[in-house]
Amino acid sequence: MTGVTADDLKDGLNLKADQMEAMLRYFRDNDMNGNGKTDDERPLSFVYNNWQGNQCDLYGMFGLNDNLEHRVIVDGKVTYTVLDERFKEATNFLANWVSENLIDKVSFELSQDNFLANGKGLETYGAFYWWESETVVSNPENYIVCNPIIGPHGDQTLCISNNPEVGAGEVIIFADCPNVEVLLAYFDRYYDPLISAQINYGPIGIVYEEQLDEKGMLVQKPLPEGVTSDELRLQNAPLGIIYLSDYAWNNVVNMEPRAKLRLERLTAHATPFMPANVKPCYSNLQFTLDELNTLANYETNLNDYIRTNLIKWLMGGGVSDAQWETFQKDLAGKCNIAGIQKVYQDAYDRYIGK
Repeated sequence: MTGVTADDLKDGLNLKADQMEAMLRYFRDNDMNGNGKTDDERPLSFVYNNWQGNQCDLYGMFGLNDNLEHRVIVDGKVTYTVLDERFKEATNFLANWVSENLIDKVSFELSQDNFLANGKGLETYGAFYWWESETVVSNPENYIVCNPIIGPHGDQTLCISNNPEVGAGEVIIFADCPNVEVLLAYFDRYYDPLISAQINYGPIGIVYEEQLDEKGMLVQKPLPEGVTSDELRLQNAPLGIIYLSDYAWNNVVNMEPRAKLRLERLTAHATPFMPANVKPCYSNLQFTLDELNTLANYETNLNDYIRTNLIKWLMGGGVSDAQWETFQKDLAGKCNIAGIQKVYQDAYDRYIGK
């Protein structure tokens, strides 16, 4: 790989697309894990369309802040990345990586659990997308955190997820419910930080120490040998309605170590590459009845149509000019993307009080 020395191989490495490609080719063609085989290495892996660790950040190489809905707010306007010619260019670029086996084709059919399981034991992942390597691989010290890849035209950005930090609709109370105040008092318990922490991560005595620290805050117990944080959580946490605010993190609950690590890495290697003029188009916007009917009639078809074509293009060598033209006509016609776009724009304008 030209332009990179051994001294550069540390967290925060900036790689151009051609440098990344050269590295992936090396991973593909050499016995990186030293087991005598050159056919079990997975150059680049992720979980296609997963809620995290997915393919969207790769579109940042072409200046697109993509996400699973392909919908973001740019300069206050609801924008669909699939309407941008750069999306076509990026898809063809990545399809070439897939056809060259630089992106592991299994990435398009793996579940999150399978992805995490494949990372354990003998190292096969050359590069991968996830919040932290400690959850994915057995020897995280063998990996570094890269900044977003610099694309062929010099773009370096990442996706903006639409997952809201606070969601509406977790609880619905019917009008004829007796003793509403009693029910609300019960649900209030869920929002107590001590209760929320246990709902989301696991109970005191198993996940948290029984004794609070000197600040009166919950402390994570050491992980049992051979068990990851994800495994411990899924085995013990009921999950459900919670609310953990900044106050809770500063005064009631100590973050688990991997969460602190995530924040450190996000602050250093993600936040600097998030454009100030791009914001998420939250999924918990409030809609009128007519707007809900428009979304119900068209949005599922739109999402299915995009996903069907995208997987076909990425796995099939790319999208031709004729296919792209048909795709754009279908988005405008039978998928009614302009109508959906207007629904989100109107709801967003109301949300910000415009």
